[in-house]
Amino acid sequence: MGGEVIGTIVAPAIGSVLAVLVFLSPWRAVAEARESGDLKSINGFPFLMMGFQAAMWLIYGFFADLIALLPCNVIGYTLGAYYVLVCYSLTTDETTRKYWNIGISFVLAFPSIFAGILYFGVEDASTRAWYFGLTCNIIGIGFLFSPLSVIVNVLRTRDASSMSFPLSVTLLLCTSFWAIFGLASSDWFIAVVNTAGFFSSICQIGTFLFCRFFPKTAIEPPVEEMGDMKSVIDIMGVARGQQLFQSFKS
Repeated sequence: MGGEVIGTIVAPAIGSVLAVLVFLSPWRAVAEARESGDLKSINGFPFLMMGFQAAMWLIYGFFADLIALLPCNVIGYTLGAYYVLVCYSLTTDETTRKYWNIGISFVLAFPSIFAGILYFGVEDASTRAWYFGLTCNIIGIGFLFSPLSVIVNVLRTRDASSMSFPLSVTLLLCTSFWAIFGLASSDWFIAVVNTAGFFSSICQIGTFLFCRFFPKTAIEPPVEEMGDMKSVIDIMGVARGQQLFQSFKS
């Protein structure tokens, strides 16, 4: 009985609080970008996926009668929309704005259209929940692994400023509790996606630690630059020799 209470009540309650912390973790960086008018190295793709997956899990909560999923995902959708709007408003590159337009349109349209198709096209409620849960898993894994979309460049430059360390830590804790809830309630959709999120968080934190303890070494100046420096030194040496010769003659 105690284990059931922990798994089905305590774990989702703590998980909901941690989920809100996950959604709030980029707030400071986004607020600073809004004040300065410069996105700098902020990667906006996770914010788009944040709002998308929150909307999908919100609908899944209705289909599967899981009230525990509703409050935190309402907050997640709202914050995700705010972060996306800030990133979109500060994007000046026309090509990037076109990608934003496509992404935002898809995120706004897909959840409602897909939910409508399942609601009116599938009579059995458990079947509707199964289809929607499977889709939520795919999208949820996309969100949980979206910070790793820049990992190749991060490892190459040893600069993790485009990734959010607070987001990675809170995500690690959040997915742990939601995985416990999924196992306790026998909801494998919640269990699988949050187990994947746990390992994604481990990868992100490992990337931060790698960049922290193994920074990139200084790059040698190009050969052309060294050649130019050598020429300057040679010229200075000749000029100094001429000065000494003139002083000796006088």
